[in-house]
Amino acid sequence: VNPFQYIHMSGMSIEQSVQTMLTGKDSVQLDGYLVSRGARGGGTLATTWKRQWRDDISTETAVGLGDGRFVSVKAQKNLERGSFAVADLQVREVHVQHRTALVLAASAAIYRNIAPHVFGMLHWSVGMQSALTSALMYDDQHTAARLEFKMGVEDTQLSASWTYPVTDSTKVKLNAQAGLHAYQLGYAIKHQITENASLGLSLACHSTDGVVVKAKFESLRQTYAVPIFLSDELLTEAVIYGTIIPLVGYFALQQLFVQPWQAAQEAQAKAERRRRNRALVARRKQEAKAAVTLMKETVERKIAQEEERHGLIILQAWYGMLTAQARTNAGDDDNEEEDSPVIDVTTPLQCMVQDSKLRLHGTAKASLVGFYDPCIDEDKQLRVVYRFQDRLHEVTIDDGDELRMPLRSHLRA
Repeated sequence: VNPFQYIHMSGMSIEQSVQTMLTGKDSVQLDGYLVSRGARGGGTLATTWKRQWRDDISTETAVGLGDGRFVSVKAQKNLERGSFAVADLQVREVHVQHRTALVLAASAAIYRNIAPHVFGMLHWSVGMQSALTSALMYDDQHTAARLEFKMGVEDTQLSASWTYPVTDSTKVKLNAQAGLHAYQLGYAIKHQITENASLGLSLACHSTDGVVVKAKFESLRQTYAVPIFLSDELLTEAVIYGTIIPLVGYFALQQLFVQPWQAAQEAQAKAERRRRNRALVARRKQEAKAAVTLMKETVERKIAQEEERHGLIILQAWYGMLTAQARTNAGDDDNEEEDSPVIDVTTPLQCMVQDSKLRLHGTAKASLVGFYDPCIDEDKQLRVVYRFQDRLHEVTIDDGDELRMPLRSHLRA
């Protein structure tokens, strides 16, 4: 039995867009679209001229050739408090029953900032799909939500969506839509692989079109999408298979390929940064060593004074990328590895102790006397083990945090 006998490709589409700046206020965008479905195919080539007339007024003029030729003009004006209005006028060629006709369509919309992170939208359109749409949107750069109500000649519907970040690089979107003639439920997962590339997976359940799974890859301005129609009807089996199998495949791809590749790329980038900064780090290391040598007599005197009063004694202190392996390699400064991401800063910190107290401001610690940055452009921490009133204390802070010692919260259990 051929396992692929029930799989066939019903259509394919390709879309490409290129934009270039002509002047400081003018730009041109070229869009191409090709589609093949069944035994028929077609395409459209569109050119758009964008002009920024003033800081608050811009226009777009577009001309499309090929299937469905059109001419459109759109204008946008910025209003007060982050609000703006948009107007659009379009003339499009349509083919109905072997006849060609010109259709005039127009729309107007206003977007208003109602409250912090909350926007409202009112959109009115006339033409073949005349409708009045209102929407309420929330976006705080972390969570996004949208509630929309549309009254049209063909249908009236209510839709809602909610987007939430599961991790810093992965977002989940839930959406629902209900109208007079149909309803739809779905979800989507998007994972950011790199700064300019992402993977996406979505499942849509239509009451009329059935179950559709779509895989998507985006890179810069290019998008590759593969929709898979699992069923023409809304079947429970199709929903289960369309959810479990893609999710298992998605997370298997993440664990087996994407995450190892990202880790390898990150390690390679770090190694390259360290190689480029090696000479600078070596020079600053020698400067820090010279400063530590000059402060040794002062530190010995301060330790003797603090011992007499049972005051603040710095036993050990490390600065850099505090991994277990790095701390092991960062004991004695003379035995440190040349490229160690952690340095010993016990002596400089003890030199800063005044009357059994030490305070470091909330700035990068690499600029302190006796310190240097062993891993430039990477996250660093400062860990201090100290004795106060004959009791051991320990504290770890991020590089930009403030540090005050001694504190009762630093006591070792």
